[in-house]
Amino acid sequence: MKYEKSCGGVVFSRASGDVRYLIIESREGIFGFPKGHMEGNETEKETAIREIFEETGLSPDFIDGFRVEQQYPLPRKKGVTKKVVYFLAEFEEQEIIPQEKELKSARLLSYDEAIGILQFQNAKDVLTSADKFIKNNFREENMNKAESAVKKHKSGYNCAQAVLCQFADATEFTEDELYRISEAFGGGMGTGGVCGAVSAMVILAGLKKSRGKDALPQTNKAESYALARRMIEEFEKKNCTVICSRLKGEGIRSCDGCIEDAVEILEKMLKEL
Repeated sequence: MKYEKSCGGVVFSRASGDVRYLIIESREGIFGFPKGHMEGNETEKETAIREIFEETGLSPDFIDGFRVEQQYPLPRKKGVTKKVVYFLAEFEEQEIIPQEKELKSARLLSYDEAIGILQFQNAKDVLTSADKFIKNNFREENMNKAESAVKKHKSGYNCAQAVLCQFADATEFTEDELYRISEAFGGGMGTGGVCGAVSAMVILAGLKKSRGKDALPQTNKAESYALARRMIEEFEKKNCTVICSRLKGEGIRSCDGCIEDAVEILEKMLKEL
């Protein structure tokens, strides 16, 4: 039996705080992972490194301990079996540059989004193996909530979004909904006023305490206000003020520092609820 061998990688990023997988789309509209034929005396990993760079412009760090091999017959080549070896690799702060001659697109997707777009079961199996490996070995190496929120901020979330989205699992809202809700609160509501990280705490106080309009005339407004005051007072103990222009302008606390403080306060107070 004859064999053709290709090597490539499941490439991912945690720059947004969540794992996102690099999915490429061929000119024929097939979604998958960067890979290609071995050349000369290349090792499997050398081929994967070269193919990933040629197809996406990325030079990711390879993760030890992950190697998946698949075999399947090539329908257009009678008697030829295809062998494909996949490694796992992570990148940060690199620009994805799809190879125009071979690819229509390259995009970062969540696991669910990627599973939904992959057409072939073998590609889905590889992705599932990679996702399980990450969860079992180091995804929860695990950045704590404050570190993850800061990473969100560095990836483009404003301070309010970075804090509020970190607590999506404590609400009935999706992260995208919380991202939209908190967008105008960043930068002290765009005026240097109340710090966006503090505003995120107050929003969450209402989400946790409010009974909603269907409970009227009963209300939990007093409890919401009380929780918000406690959060603000705790933040002021740490930083003297909640005003963005003072925090940054007077060098009291950086945006990342305010995010860390807000997340720590929320974690502490949510445990008491």
